[in-house]
Amino acid sequence: MTAMACTPCRGIAISLLAAILAACSHPPLQPYDTSGSPLVLVPAAMVAVDDGRARFREIFCAVLQTHGPSLPDYRPCDQALNRLAGEGASSGAAVDLSPSRARLVALVVPGIGYE
Repeated sequence: MTAMACTPCRGIAISLLAAILAACSHPPLQPYDTSGSPLVLVPAAMVAVDDGRARFREIFCAVLQTHGPSLPDYRPCDQALNRLAGEGASSGAAVDLSPSRARLVALVVPGIGYE
């Protein structure tokens, strides 16, 4: 075999070795838990922040209820978002689902690994 013919073999061997090493990894030291309070490391100048989790939940659930059932991976809001301890109560404010008037534009720039 020539060196060029062995290149795919080398790639397969490296992929197989990476999969074996990943399978031997240990479980996390601390199990996943939703009962703890959220922690954030921020600069001292930014300690006065507002907790917007409850309002985000309201907006997300309203959008999910309106547009979600047509999506292939739809699931109810309580399954889509984890509720953490200390999350505030809902504000009850209406969620405006009309088209945005901000005229924002989203661009996708293909790069490495883009198909």
